[in-house]
Formats: sequence, structure tokens, C-alpha cells
Amino acid sequence: TICFSNLFNVFIKCGQDIAGAERLLWEMVGMYQRGLKSVAPAVRSFNTITSAWSKSTDPEAPVRVQRIMERWHSLKKLNQVEVAPDSYSYALLLKAWYVP
Repeated sequence: TICFSNLFNVFIKCGQDIAGAERLLWEMVGMYQRGLKSVAPAVRSFNTITSAWSKSTDPEAPVRVQRIMERWHSLKKLNQVEVAPDSYSYALLLKAWYVP
């Protein structure tokens, strides 16, 4: 999980590629679902990506955050990930949709 966190940061901070970081998150989830338990996504994994989208000026950013949260919630409900969104996760969702 630490290696993935570092890769997320490389995608987001160095390359400004939030979509690439999101693809990596879903690859991480897939690896975990296929039995590689050492890459269990943490709340931080999901929040790193949703935080980046919530700060983005991309017009699709709010939709991306919404979809991540919906998929994450579904995965948790089906016991396909161990962690559920926390209060910060929902705050990021609200921030993404906020229009000043």
C-alpha cells in the first residue's frame, strides 16, 4: 500500500495525471480482489485520489469523485474491500460539487 501511495503522488504531484492515478487505484483494487492481500487499499488510497479530483478544475472532476465514492461504497457493501469511506471522504465529495 505504501508503494501505491507513492505512485499516486507521482501521478498527481509530478505528472498532474489524476486519471492515471485513478486507474492505478482500480488496478490496486483488482489485485486485492484477485487475492493479493498485501495491496489492500486503505482509506488513504481512495482519499488521495478523491482529494486530487476535488481540487481539480477539470469540469468532469465532481462526477469523477461521485463515481469513485459510489464504486467504493458498492465494493465495501459486497465485502470486496475492507475499508469504507470516512467523514473526510464525504467532505471531499461535497467539496468537489461546491461551486462558489
